[in-house]
Amino acid sequence: MKLSFTYFLVGFLFLTQIGVAQEKEKKNYKDIVKEGFIAYDSIVVSGDYEKAKASITPAFFEYISEELYVDKMNEIYNNEDFPITTYKAENVVVGDTINVEGKYYTIITYDTHQDIPYVPKEGESKEKSQAKFGSIRTFFKKQYGADKVEFNKKTQNFEVKLSKEAYAISDNLAEWKFLAINIDGMEGVYRRILPEDVLPKTEEEVEVEK
Repeated sequence: MKLSFTYFLVGFLFLTQIGVAQEKEKKNYKDIVKEGFIAYDSIVVSGDYEKAKASITPAFFEYISEELYVDKMNEIYNNEDFPITTYKAENVVVGDTINVEGKYYTIITYDTHQDIPYVPKEGESKEKSQAKFGSIRTFFKKQYGADKVEFNKKTQNFEVKLSKEAYAISDNLAEWKFLAINIDGMEGVYRRILPEDVLPKTEEEVEVEK
């Protein structure tokens, strides 16, 4: 009788500890995601794309090879002839989880900014250079929003403010991988990896709902 009670007590305490641990895990997942994303973002901003691969969801590399990812990121952000400077994420906010077929997803919103150099062509006439500058500025303002783009005459950089979204994916709420690839043309890959409940609606889908 005494032995049975001891087993019962041990089992009860064990289950209680599991319950407390799971509840703690649920409460803290946003902190875990935020810390993990900030660490990942810092690695990306530093230009160490080889190291960044470890924090990216493996599903991404089913469509884009690791070598191509590194090459593309270096081509865009480590280009000596056109050096784009990206700054660390700010105002990071982690959304609620969405559980789809045993996997957890959450959307991360954050702000960042980039310095994009304006490089006049050597030997180009003043008129042509000014026309090209105007075209580039118009393109950036249309792309990012007129209030998000400024030109710094001192540094000769376009300073672009960005509000972006990233995605975190987990099997257990404790370990998270990220999908935040800032390369044009990734929308198709995102749609293959992320469930419909997680993806932002396209303009066409919004119109249909109206």
